[in-house]
Amino acid sequence: MKESPLSQRYAVPVLIALLEKKCMRKYDLTAVITNGSTIDKILRILEESRLVTLEERMEGRRTIRVCLTEKGIEVAKHLMSAEKLLD
Repeated sequence: MKESPLSQRYAVPVLIALLEKKCMRKYDLTAVITNGSTIDKILRILEESRLVTLEERMEGRRTIRVCLTEKGIEVAKHLMSAEKLLD
């Protein structure tokens, strides 16, 4: 059985952070994950699961924009609801 992308340590906080803005620069995710290689790993797993898309852009410098997909938005909303139940 394939491992769930949500079992990754930082997957849930990344999805919830993205839910607030729908899209953000990869660099801005350092507020959630400080290690760059960990960010890359989590984003690769979330992209393979079709929860996020990665888009390279030139905004003065080359940046990567990370956006939730429709599936990602649904999953993040459910995660946010589950967190509220725990409060």
